[in-house]
Amino acid sequence: MYLYRGIVLSALLSSMMITSPASIASESVSENHSHHMAAHTEKAAMAEIVHTQGVIKRILPEQGQLIIQHEAIPEWQMMAMQMKFGLAPELSIDDFSVGQQIRFRLHQENMMRYTILELLP
Repeated sequence: MYLYRGIVLSALLSSMMITSPASIASESVSENHSHHMAAHTEKAAMAEIVHTQGVIKRILPEQGQLIIQHEAIPEWQMMAMQMKFGLAPELSIDDFSVGQQIRFRLHQENMMRYTILELLP
């Protein structure tokens, strides 16, 4: 009788998924790595250069920057807003005026650095 219970218990335990703390940690690391890779791939797939348009609200000549109220940028999941933009070296701050509507190619170098590369017709 005890032998029979031992065999049944042994069979039951072997059929159950028994997970050690080490394997749980390993699965967690694997899941975190997969999530990180998916986020990295999504970011890598995001366009670095987009076309958009907006209205110049302020000119910051000392910084070589423009404050522009721009349209939504769907490629970056960015809603319309007012932001500060740098200018590519070949663009002159003197060629812009407050209230001017512009279409432009915009480059995102990292999460918070945006540069106008050129004006579009």
